[in-house]
Amino acid sequence: MDTRYQIAIPPELVNPRGEVWYGDTQERGVRGLMAVFCAEFSPVRFLSLEAQFGRSSTHGDYQLHSWIHAPDAATLIKYSNGATWSHPDHEDDAAAEGAQAGRSDWGAANLYLRVLGSPRPPGDDEGLSHSLDIALGVERYRASTRITDYRRTLSTGRFYPQQPVGPVPGVDSPYEAVWQGAHLGLREEVRGPYALIFDGTVFWSPAMEYQGKGFWNTAVGPGMLRAQSPNYMDSAHGTAIHFQLGLAWEWSILRLEAGYQRFYFYSRTGTEEYYNYDGSVDNTQLNFATADLGGIYTGVSIRF
Repeated sequence: MDTRYQIAIPPELVNPRGEVWYGDTQERGVRGLMAVFCAEFSPVRFLSLEAQFGRSSTHGDYQLHSWIHAPDAATLIKYSNGATWSHPDHEDDAAAEGAQAGRSDWGAANLYLRVLGSPRPPGDDEGLSHSLDIALGVERYRASTRITDYRRTLSTGRFYPQQPVGPVPGVDSPYEAVWQGAHLGLREEVRGPYALIFDGTVFWSPAMEYQGKGFWNTAVGPGMLRAQSPNYMDSAHGTAIHFQLGLAWEWSILRLEAGYQRFYFYSRTGTEEYYNYDGSVDNTQLNFATADLGGIYTGVSIRF
């Protein structure tokens, strides 16, 4: 999952006048296997209700890039001492990395309405039959991580205050991101010979809500952030898309499945709030937040 925020530098500090921004990009790459449980109930022939829930333990890497973006200016006046320096369009001024571990969970509830179906003709065991459902539902994805083993890898001191490169002791920083909202979808199933089934689904949400909250434990104190958690929070509206393609084989009430699925969440512009030690709140612009997860899946189900 990635987030990026930016702050505009006042025009009077830019010479020649132009648009200059500084900000951070945070990359939270995690890996893990998710176990998903699913139940579907059909009260009538053309209508069914589905509930899904999955959970996984995760681990991965954390990357932080603190950058300057100056597309319209060749010279920038520093805040600290008023010195001027030339800068390219986009460049990291500081960077850091760390290890992270945590947990992810995902849940969804869907209502399916069958709008099209072509059953196999009686006695035709080699033909195809298919069905098409439209879906309306909700989903929620939550990713909780904790950053440790933190180390600075770059600190030029040209804009951000210069700090020693190397391990930073004591970092133990949690962050929780939640995406939730309603979605629309389609589900297609094609039954072929030899009890093989091809199926695919696609869901789209134009009104996803994103909220992230975290706590930097080494940035607490006078002139910095508050000691209560969270001491910073992200929020934005966004969109999401989820697709799945699978192949299954049925024998009696047993169904073996395998396939590929992917989830992608993307926020629009939002806000990031920092809760300071003195009780004040600083607001910055959140450019975007993204979450991209997916992979190969296998499963076994029993259908009555």
